Amino acid sequence: MLKRHLAAALLAVAFTGSPAVPAVAWQRQDKVELRAIRFFAPGNGQTTVLALIQVPYSLTTPIGQGETAHIAYSVSVNIVDDLGKVYAKEEFFRHAPAAFRVPGASGMEELRFLAKGGNYHMVVAVKDSATGRAQTDTLQVEAYADAPAASDLLLANSMRIAPAEDTSSLPGETARGSFRFVTAPVVRIDLVHSNIAYMIEAYSAQEMTSSLTLSVRTPDGKVMAPLPPIPQKIPAGGGVLKGEFSLEGLPSGQYLMHASLKLGSQTVERTTPFMVSEADAALSASSASANSSRGTDETYFNSLPEDSIDAAAEVLPLYGATKRETDVYKRDGMTLAAKRAFLIQFWQKYDPSKGTGPNTNRITFYSQVGYANKNFGERGRPGWKTDRGRVYARLGAPGDSIYATADGRAPAYLVWQYRIGRGSWFIFADRSNSNQYTLVKTNSPGFTGSGSVIETLTFEVSERIAIGLGLDQCYFAKQEMGGLSAAVRGTTSMTCN
Repeated sequence: MLKRHLAAALLAVAFTGSPAVPAVAWQRQDKVELRAIRFFAPGNGQTTVLALIQVPYSLTTPIGQGETAHIAYSVSVNIVDDLGKVYAKEEFFRHAPAAFRVPGASGMEELRFLAKGGNYHMVVAVKDSATGRAQTDTLQVEAYADAPAASDLLLANSMRIAPAEDTSSLPGETARGSFRFVTAPVVRIDLVHSNIAYMIEAYSAQEMTSSLTLSVRTPDGKVMAPLPPIPQKIPAGGGVLKGEFSLEGLPSGQYLMHASLKLGSQTVERTTPFMVSEADAALSASSASANSSRGTDETYFNSLPEDSIDAAAEVLPLYGATKRETDVYKRDGMTLAAKRAFLIQFWQKYDPSKGTGPNTNRITFYSQVGYANKNFGERGRPGWKTDRGRVYARLGAPGDSIYATADGRAPAYLVWQYRIGRGSWFIFADRSNSNQYTLVKTNSPGFTGSGSVIETLTFEVSERIAIGLGLDQCYFAKQEMGGLSAAVRGTTSMTCN
């Protein structure tokens, strides 16, 4: 409904009058882009600032030639208060293959800090390692002196809610509570990725009704596409208003997303810039972004923020990491640089190219983990921690699969068969009829089932599965006979003896 409404508005291109909108300093492609998104922490009365820094690769000069050619740069950030005192600081060192240096391609950094009411300056210096040239940019950040009615409006290319027990983020994602989103100082959408997501936090000590009205505007404030109001009840203590919709059909150019939030009798307005990219630039940047995961292990891990580094390490036991290795990583006081070095060294052992090209094993594994997280999550557990997810993350898609719905005494079940190596199979059952499939039986070392095929799925079903796997129809009866109940054992013995 929202998408149809927006499409009709864009086709009509009906301009209406609007209040004046603050000017936005649009950056050129050869400039560092900065943005600070402010949230409020009612518990301590401080402002939580998410600072985003986007560095165009065009600012760098390639080092070396051929396959070893790369770009390298550093990003130093100083948060300075009104008295000139450095309140917080951070420094990042980044490099990437020179092939990634195409129009529209860039690196993204994020910095978080808490601040009491007042004005701060975020001073960012980007230095190219090849030439020593540096570019310095400054952004003023005003921390809330008093509790605001709402946060700044955050825009993103995508947004999801992570399960309650999952504190990790996927590569490229930024976290805010349980939300995971892909964002930038100025979000860009294009013909290929036309969706835009939004999030705004509302702060209220008491339960309150709210209504959020969004509109797409030109930089001079003209309304191009008003969207229908979105009503929502805000619980005591505050709440989040979020959503995602398509801007397909919006011409390339610069725009503002304007939010008017009515909380009870109070109305607050927030505005955030975004862009619709030209098709050629969008495809070029998209290709560069996709290729970033195909660089060397050093390039890949040095480009990830710490929460993504931790997420990349957490799944390593699925790939054979020993307890000793995981204990080393979890050691207290391990710096971000040490964590990156650990992951680089781990994957060097499994690099078929021996550092001369992309590590296809690492690329494939994390791609499979991503698929598992997207498709196999179960009630508070990320996909890779479920039985199906663990198998998929390690082995990928099965060569053959069998699925059957619940039938009589047998619950729904799933059989995956892999033909690599000696061949392996996995039998899963939805014992609770809640789409939570547990591993019942497998012949693959490293994985352990938690039940009997016959007790879980009945003897008749076990015969069908055995035949489907190319086994003797009594395979499971012979395997499980000693552990079956007397009644089931008696019935089974009549057929398989």
